[in-house]
Amino acid sequence: MKLPKELTTVTNTSKILAGIVFITLPFIAFFAGTYYQASITPKSTDNTSVSTSKTSTSSASPSATANWKTTTLEKLLFKTPSSWYFQQEQKGKNGSKSIAFAPEDPGGSIDTPLSYNLSFVPNTTITNQKQKDANNIYMTIEEDNAVSISGLNFTIISGLAIYPSEKKAAIAFVQYGEDVYSLYTPGGDDLTFFNQILSTFKFTDQNQTEVSIPNSWSTFNKVVEGTNFKLRYPKEFTVKERQLASNSSEGVDLLNGKGSSAKTVASIYLYRDFQYAYKGESRREWLKKNLSSMYSSWDFSNLIFEEISFSNGKSYLKVSGWPQGLSAFNNSSYYMGVQNSLPFYVTGSQYISTEDMQKVLSSVEVSK
Repeated sequence: MKLPKELTTVTNTSKILAGIVFITLPFIAFFAGTYYQASITPKSTDNTSVSTSKTSTSSASPSATANWKTTTLEKLLFKTPSSWYFQQEQKGKNGSKSIAFAPEDPGGSIDTPLSYNLSFVPNTTITNQKQKDANNIYMTIEEDNAVSISGLNFTIISGLAIYPSEKKAAIAFVQYGEDVYSLYTPGGDDLTFFNQILSTFKFTDQNQTEVSIPNSWSTFNKVVEGTNFKLRYPKEFTVKERQLASNSSEGVDLLNGKGSSAKTVASIYLYRDFQYAYKGESRREWLKKNLSSMYSSWDFSNLIFEEISFSNGKSYLKVSGWPQGLSAFNNSSYYMGVQNSLPFYVTGSQYISTEDMQKVLSSVEVSK
């Protein structure tokens, strides 16, 4: 079939049309591909927090904060660079308090994007306070980490916040007794000062015990049932590992003697039968809740808690005042510690001196 001449002849008009098609076709293909990709990619339709839990240990050089000025909020002592500006302490509902400070003069506004904010909230837990503080700045929580800094266990959340300005922010929480202290920073992309300030946290009524462990003491450092236990102990003692196959806990027992005559002098262990997992809340309330669930016929509301801290940063709750019928608890000294978000327990018997028990407590390290 012979085509008409106008369809086979190259004209100026046909050359222009061909050029337009040659230039525009790649752009049409690109935008079509982009539209298709968008149509098959799921979209986020809400602000549901995506939280990841990590555990780490951080420390700041003491020399970096040596010349900083010290400020007090309730029972907390903390340091900031001497040149920073502070605003007057604010009092809130139910005994809460807060104080704002910034590296530059904020001009009197406590809502300035430059301001750090330190808060004290009594009679609460980190679990209860965490989402409230995130909601106050319209933060979508992207990270939720447990961090140990200078012997204190912090929960740090971070993510994009809308208030007071749209940028990444971070909030650190620490539980002390029944109260929660939190530090907010708007500079979530650079946490240098934030971590340095956290490293200076110290509580005014936190009595720290100095202990010295003899060089002659033995060292145990081993993974037992997936958990690493490290501790120092008198060389005349022996260590027996606890296995989950025959116990509801993993850990180690310190024994004095051998064979059937061996006496358990102390135990360090994680308990597996508690119903409620530890999520950074008040250690007191968490322990009472789990004990009440396990021993429903006993009343644990009158337990007595004593904070014990060592100069190396290790800290425990010494628990006493057990119900009369629980002889296993009343015949031992009972301590609860939390390291790297792991609650663990140390018990001591009459076969170990108070002095040696303190040395063992100060040496214990527990991690996954």
